[in-house]
Amino acid sequence: MKGNMKKLAVLMVAVAMGAFIPLGGGPALASHVSCGATLTVDTTLDSDLTCTGTALIIGADGITLDLKDHTLKGNGTGIGVDNTGGKDNVTIKQGVIDHFAYGVFLMNASHNTLTHLTVQNNVNTTGVEGTGILLWLANDSNTISKNKIKDNARQGMYLGCNPFAFPPSIPGPPPVWTGAECNGKHADNNLIEKNEITDNGKAGFDAYGIQLHFADGNTVSKNDISGHAAWYFGQGIYVLSSSGNLIEKNELEENRFGSALWDGGFVGTANGNVFSKNELNENGDVGLRIFSGTAGTIVEKNEANKNGFALGNTFNLRDGIRASGAGVTLTKNKADDNADLGIEATGGVVDGGGNKAEDNGNLLQCTGVAC
Repeated sequence: MKGNMKKLAVLMVAVAMGAFIPLGGGPALASHVSCGATLTVDTTLDSDLTCTGTALIIGADGITLDLKDHTLKGNGTGIGVDNTGGKDNVTIKQGVIDHFAYGVFLMNASHNTLTHLTVQNNVNTTGVEGTGILLWLANDSNTISKNKIKDNARQGMYLGCNPFAFPPSIPGPPPVWTGAECNGKHADNNLIEKNEITDNGKAGFDAYGIQLHFADGNTVSKNDISGHAAWYFGQGIYVLSSSGNLIEKNELEENRFGSALWDGGFVGTANGNVFSKNELNENGDVGLRIFSGTAGTIVEKNEANKNGFALGNTFNLRDGIRASGAGVTLTKNKADDNADLGIEATGGVVDGGGNKAEDNGNLLQCTGVAC
């Protein structure tokens, strides 16, 4: 009894002095923070925030930001949650990030987790903003899972580096950007899984659910991606100048292209990717497009059905799967009910066998591989 009374007395004194004594083990207490705050300890929001410019800045490694089902609301500028300082082992979770220039922005940050977020309505005022979740430069081994990413001006999610443009909204003076800064700074070995990504590209261009751009060795799995159809090159997943990625078990529906792989003119930068067990259905143009210059690409066990029926089909691509170039292998894919061919393979594509196609608009069903 004496011991308990002594502990109580100490606690009362501490409270009176404004101190906080951790009582061990339990969840972090709710924290009241203001717009523009730099966070250096675990933080749990106790209210919504409406901000002009950037809402919250990650200022330390190893911390957790729990939005606790609250909303960060912007005015179309700045960043919702800013980790451009490259802090590692950070968790950002459980809330809404709405109407900034970028929803969540990581730069040179690794082992972060972004989960159970709704990232929406981020806008483009400069021509290169408006991405929901942006991982710029060398962001490695991050996990982005179970988020809803929708109605952003450009990409729902972008991983990598663009040698032709440096994004604004980063603190400090604008850098001199030559493109060489991308060399060796790829977004590698990240896991993107179980996200719902819909209706991005509201600005009328760069309408991609997920874009990998100089991003290698990533796994993109079990995402539901739809509604990137208004722009002529809109895509569910766009793999550009990126190698060794696994794109598997995604549902890609009602986009302009379900998915595409291209080296972007950078020879040798889009090799060894695997597209496996994806469902690519009811996309306006082609279900899956593999361009030439993508050696070592494996396309296996995908289903591509009812693609190619969009009006104003810019590239006249109406197939379930169209692949070009030596070193691309097609195995055990199924493509039915597409506007033109089920599968069109040209330029030295390898027939791995077991491909099937029926009821497509072109009576040949497949060319370049046996179906």
